[in-house]
Amino acid sequence: MKLEPPENLVLAVCIPLIDVPEKKTEYARALLPKDVALRQMVHNVAHASALIAGVALGDVELIGKAMNDCVVEPVRAKLIPAYEEVRRRALQTGACGVAIGGAGPTMIAVVDGWREDASEVAKAMGEAFAEFGVEAETHVARPDLEGAKILSGG
Repeated sequence: MKLEPPENLVLAVCIPLIDVPEKKTEYARALLPKDVALRQMVHNVAHASALIAGVALGDVELIGKAMNDCVVEPVRAKLIPAYEEVRRRALQTGACGVAIGGAGPTMIAVVDGWREDASEVAKAMGEAFAEFGVEAETHVARPDLEGAKILSGG
C-alpha cells in the first residue's frame, strides 16, 4: 500500500540563519537521552501512528496534531533561538502542527492549504525569528512524491 499526502497538505518552512556545528546531526544526536521513560515512548508511538493515520485518511489537521514529539524535539529546541515563539506564532497563524526538520535548525509547519495561507504562516515564523534578532529564510513547499533525483550530471 502506498500512502500519498493529501493534496491540501502545504508546508511552511523557516530556516534560521544561525551558526550550526560542523557535524550538526552527530552533535544533535549526542544530546539525546540514552534512556526514555515508558510514558514518553507510548506518547511518541501513539503520535507516530496518528501521523500515519492522518496521511492515510487525508486529514491534514490530524497530521499536524500528531507532530508532537516529547523526546527529541524538546532537546533540539534548545539549539534554536526563539523556538517556542516561532512555534507559537505558526500555530496562531493557522498551522496545524510544527516540528524541527531533522537535526535542525529548520522549522516546518504543516498547513491545510484549503483553509489557511501557508505563506502567511511562513511569514509569521520569519517575523518571530526577526524579533529575536535572528535572520531567517522562508519557503512554502508541498511534499515531493518523486523522491531524490539527479538534477545535473557531472
